[in-house]
Amino acid sequence: MRASTVPNAQLTERDFTDQDVAEFRRLMTEFLTTCKTAAATHAPHGEWEPPASDLFGQFSDSMELIAEVSRALSHTRRDIRTINTQARMRAYDRTSEPAQHRQPH
Repeated sequence: MRASTVPNAQLTERDFTDQDVAEFRRLMTEFLTTCKTAAATHAPHGEWEPPASDLFGQFSDSMELIAEVSRALSHTRRDIRTINTQARMRAYDRTSEPAQHRQPH
């Protein structure tokens, strides 16, 4: 289910489970590790060091590196959206339950 199809409900921290938070943090750590590894591999001295010596080879190498980081970013964004969507669904369920079934505060 896409986030845009979930009714708009005001999210609170309680709408995110401990598992959601742990997964969110794991995803961000994994993404940053991918970026760090890419930087250490392709720019060990602070500047990109293309493996190819010719310009066309360098362009090809750069596209491969960008694709690698882009895939990691897309994966991370997708999974974070899933966490957010699940929390929105919980918020919607929480705010749409009948008044007589709500827990007193």
